[in-house]
Amino acid sequence: MVRVQASARGGRRGAVAVRVAACAVAALLLGGGLFAGGWGCSSCSLSVSTRALPDATVGQRFSFSLSSNCGGGAWFLQTGSLPPGIGLQNDGDMIGTPTLAGFYTFTVGVFDFASGETAFKGLSLNVDDAATPTPTQTPNGTESSSPTPQTTPSPTTSTPTP
Repeated sequence: MVRVQASARGGRRGAVAVRVAACAVAALLLGGGLFAGGWGCSSCSLSVSTRALPDATVGQRFSFSLSSNCGGGAWFLQTGSLPPGIGLQNDGDMIGTPTLAGFYTFTVGVFDFASGETAFKGLSLNVDDAATPTPTQTPNGTESSSPTPQTTPSPTTSTPTP
């Protein structure tokens, strides 16, 4: 909300002084226009509020939404690189299926169209190797694949009796 006050000065006809809230002037100078509640005339300033990212696993779909305080419109990768197979969408969603294990560090940014502010935050994402099936011997002598190793009983030997 913009408050405009007008008053005549010095008794001259047509001489009007206009006082406009400082944040509204700044908003007009930035060229964005005035939107109710959108210009950050309060003490709130844009920030990335995501604290940490959950781990991901190679070959498994990853989905996480970044979040911000006090606005935010367009997300982008400022520095570093995301794991191969994962992308950052304009709306702050990180989605994809990672293809390479590792520890990835990067900086994301968010731009708020209403205020013209940009905020940045360094994050990291750990991508674990996928569990690989391990072939094992079954008691009947055939091979099987299982994501976790299985123990097989030791064969018993008997000594022939004469």
